[in-house]
Amino acid sequence: MKILSLFMGVIVCTSICAQKNASISFEKWISLKSVGSPLISPDGRTVVYSETSTDWANNTYDSEIWMSRDGGDPLQLTRTNKNSSSAARFTPDGKFVSFLADRGDKTQIFIISVNGGEAIQVTKDEDGISGYEWSPDGSKILYAKSEAESKQDKTVKERFGAFGVEGEEYKQTHL
Repeated sequence: MKILSLFMGVIVCTSICAQKNASISFEKWISLKSVGSPLISPDGRTVVYSETSTDWANNTYDSEIWMSRDGGDPLQLTRTNKNSSSAARFTPDGKFVSFLADRGDKTQIFIISVNGGEAIQVTKDEDGISGYEWSPDGSKILYAKSEAESKQDKTVKERFGAFGVEGEEYKQTHL
């Protein structure tokens, strides 16, 4: 019981002391970079992850994919202007990293060598892609996309602008 009381006292003192010197502004708080979606290559030598930062000029967040090989310094693998790169996956052989990005032609799958270079667009789906996975042997990619807009939906959008009717604007996702 004494240990629990001592532990609670330390937590309270720490939080009170921390609050006295806390003076981070809202702008600094939302400007903090965050990392996520870590993925280890099949051979265990390479790690890719996403890093999200604030893009004040465009009033958005920007996510790009970074990589570290053999525990070395991280380097930025993607640079997608005005949009983000996401959903990084290693090819089953571990030689390439694939990712989703909108580089002017809806969201598509791109692939880039772990040794660097320019990303190559793999898909050209007119409606864009929302998710994907590699087959175990690396010969196929299974991807998901939202149902295409019908002619009626396009006509309504052109005539009345962007609005939605509760429960009727839902689109199915297809493989």
